[in-house]
Amino acid sequence: MSKRNGVIRVLAVLFLVLLSTCPLWAKDGVVNIVGFNDMHGKIFSYEATVKVDGEKVKEDVGGVARIATAIREIKAEDPGNTVVVQMGDTVEGPLFFFFHGKAELAGINAIPVDLGIPGNHEFDLGADVFGEFLKSASFPIICANLETTRDDLRLQPSWTKTLENGLKVGFFGLLCTELDSLTSPGPDVKAGQDLVAVSKKAVEDLKADGCDVVIALTHIGIEADRLVAQSVKGIHAILGGHSHTVMSAPEIVEGPDGWKTMIGQAGSMARYIGAMKLDIKDGLVDEANSSWKLIEMRQSIAKAQDVQAAIEPFGEELKKNLSKKVGTMPNNVDATRDVVRGQESALGNYLADGLRWKAGTDVAFVNGGGIRGDKIIPAGDVSYNTIMDVFPWGNTLQTFVLTGKELKEVMEVSGSALIGEGDKYEPNDRAPSGAFLQISGLKVLFDLSKEPALIDNDSKLIRPGSRVVSLEVKKGDEWKSVVDDQEYTVAVYSWTGSGGDKFYTFASKKGQDFYVSDSDVFAETVRHTDGIVDPVVDGRITIKR
Repeated sequence: MSKRNGVIRVLAVLFLVLLSTCPLWAKDGVVNIVGFNDMHGKIFSYEATVKVDGEKVKEDVGGVARIATAIREIKAEDPGNTVVVQMGDTVEGPLFFFFHGKAELAGINAIPVDLGIPGNHEFDLGADVFGEFLKSASFPIICANLETTRDDLRLQPSWTKTLENGLKVGFFGLLCTELDSLTSPGPDVKAGQDLVAVSKKAVEDLKADGCDVVIALTHIGIEADRLVAQSVKGIHAILGGHSHTVMSAPEIVEGPDGWKTMIGQAGSMARYIGAMKLDIKDGLVDEANSSWKLIEMRQSIAKAQDVQAAIEPFGEELKKNLSKKVGTMPNNVDATRDVVRGQESALGNYLADGLRWKAGTDVAFVNGGGIRGDKIIPAGDVSYNTIMDVFPWGNTLQTFVLTGKELKEVMEVSGSALIGEGDKYEPNDRAPSGAFLQISGLKVLFDLSKEPALIDNDSKLIRPGSRVVSLEVKKGDEWKSVVDDQEYTVAVYSWTGSGGDKFYTFASKKGQDFYVSDSDVFAETVRHTDGIVDPVVDGRITIKR
């Protein structure tokens, strides 16, 4: 071999090494992505508490018309290099129940949005309604891990756009793996479980298609976003949803071979949007010049009148529909305060059974204080208004894993809310009346002659209670004594799950929030029981006074 040929071969090897480690061929430029996630049907503005000069005040916030104004202003700054996106769970609640996504999409289409992905709530009413939702969207909806046998529900895994600056940007979508346990997709739809493998393939395919930049739009939650970023090389940014994480600053996650991925997520309930600026240099994210901006949809942001006009007819129609029949009560149902907060309640049983069914847990608790109305609900039609009268809060379904010992602690707090004969009830060291729990999957005997649990106003246990004489859990068709060191799955609503009503056990635990409201669980329970709401008392709570 000649000396000249040897030099050429060495240079060729060096070139290939450089080519494999540094994307020298990559274009430089800026990609702007602006979007929102987890709207949950909040297309109309609503009152919320905000801080003004350090003081908490009520203010009109949110809504898709404000989102439109904010997005349009941002896009106007660099229209040729800006992509508008949404990251799933746009729908939920009565609007979705009555209009199957048309109301939410009337507003979102009018923004307009360039691209979206599905969330789990898009499947709440089954696969057929999801199909209707897809037809109502004027923008492409993508997802790389949605598996289906139906052609009308099959989504493209990715989408590309060449920007004005010449950068070709590829997007792919990811949906939460627990889809089947969160909602009702039916047998024809499943979520692929290996998010890392799906993401690696999506990156490979988009790179092969000539994309300079790869962005994941996800509805998998912040922890799963981090896992994907840590495990997959080649994703420049992740814009996420599902965990409702309010990110005031971006998170940079290091992946294989030192690859850096920027993550952003913009809360929920149409309260925020996120604007990400990706400065790409040599094929990589330039951290110093890239940014994430969280923008709150405050009253100072004007509502886009064309978008408001697009959604108003649905608001008017909803008012009429809320009084329409969704089920039937063959008999009067007692929702009075004294009953739901002081004894086994037929309505409480129905609500707790529905929560346990929806969550798929061993046990479910519904706090008596969360059941409103304080009246006898007359036999007859059940409407959404009936449901909202009982559950006006919007608390969300949460699940926990508790030991048998912890289950007994929870039930002692419930027992502390009861006042026995000669009981010197002192509210500062007892559970409030609303802490009395309606239960499912459990059978309990309270003895009010025994000592109640004492808990201070900071939810610190002063003295354990001894009012729970027996506690049994349902296993199949049999009742078994709760075992202290055995684990049980438990469903509650978020007020209880956050430690409200002095439930210190839940306050100290980390649960999972599924962001399904109490009223939606009630409505789904009505549908699950074929529209018949006929609750009964069956002896699951016995109180010895």
